[in-house]
Amino acid sequence: VALYDSIIDQKSGPTLYHQRGSTTHAFGNRDSALSDYDQVIQLDPTNARALVERGTLLIKYKGDYARAIADLDTALRLHPANVAALTLWMP
Repeated sequence: VALYDSIIDQKSGPTLYHQRGSTTHAFGNRDSALSDYDQVIQLDPTNARALVERGTLLIKYKGDYARAIADLDTALRLHPANVAALTLWMP
């Protein structure tokens, strides 16, 4: 994670933020992961993978279903066959 911190700056693209978010999520730092996924989506609103990963965190750890549903809905509009989004979206 420190490596990502040292190379990410204001000019960084969404890829590094996404990678750091995935890494911090894997280590259990969910708030940091959410912040990174927020940054990815701000830089690239069509990043369905980040939308699904943020939606997953919002459902499982924050209980923010409204925001999670919005993320999953957007991901499915971008990629209707997104299995991860469909799995989370199904009751």
